[in-house]
Amino acid sequence: MSCGPGNIGDWIIPDSPLGMPLDEVCQVHDAAYYEPDGRTRAQIDGVFLGQMLAKSPHSRWTRRMARKVIALGYYLVVRALGGRAWRRANAGRETWKGF
Repeated sequence: MSCGPGNIGDWIIPDSPLGMPLDEVCQVHDAAYYEPDGRTRAQIDGVFLGQMLAKSPHSRWTRRMARKVIALGYYLVVRALGGRAWRRANAGRETWKGF
């Protein structure tokens, strides 16, 4: 399991909702929290959203819209609840202050 906060959260948040493979995108996002390279949390989360939206460009219109809603939901959850993971990943660094 790649998407989700670990433990029970990994079962609640699927890696491939509607067949949209997000496991690699989630891994890249999590790694970026630990190696931000001067980026803020908001910038990293924005890249996460863009990468998710790019996962279904050739799907039927209805499936593409449903996947966009799912991607936006994942993004909003990360923005709302990801602060703790960001602070833990960047403890002791000056860059962790960026939202």
